[in-house]
Amino acid sequence: MGFQPQIIEGLHAGQSVNMFEVFDKFFNRLKELNKLPSRIIELGTCCGGFTVFLKKHPLVPNNCELYTYDITDWNLSGRDGATKDGREILKSLNIKFIQADIFAEETIKNVKNLIQMEGTSIVFCDGGDKKVEFNLFSEFLKSGDIILAHDYIDTVENFEANFKGKIWDGQEIKESDITGACQKYNLKPFMQEELSKAVWASRMKE
Repeated sequence: MGFQPQIIEGLHAGQSVNMFEVFDKFFNRLKELNKLPSRIIELGTCCGGFTVFLKKHPLVPNNCELYTYDITDWNLSGRDGATKDGREILKSLNIKFIQADIFAEETIKNVKNLIQMEGTSIVFCDGGDKKVEFNLFSEFLKSGDIILAHDYIDTVENFEANFKGKIWDGQEIKESDITGACQKYNLKPFMQEELSKAVWASRMKE
């Protein structure tokens, strides 16, 4: 089934099996637009498998900095089929793991500063409250930056009919949760049809 855990470099990634094809297309499109990321900011490290996937994707530039935030490193110690210690793997790949509350004032300030640095910033919202993460950090995007949120299915009806028990069993964010921020900050869908297959919302700042 599509909601079986994926194992990346020995680490669990809580992602749909569709992630591989979808993010190949995602990064290929960014390459076509000359907007491959200067930095990736992941909110919610969990077990680290998806973090490693992003860092090692062949189209992600070698000099792209990857910052990943989580309130705990417990999940990185290995679970759900993981065979390795994620803390050591992230360190070996020069991934900057920051153990912090992403809603703390100092952390918000630090993430804002990272997003607003020169070059394309991509923010992945995959922590404990994706609605708040998307609506909070989307304010800081520059033109051409992208923000994504995991466990997204646009409507409850679509989730029940087409995803639950088939592709993905969790809906933590839907279209109505992000409409206000998208209008306020001029965020437009970016490859949303494709990203929906891997239950990610995707918006680009115009």
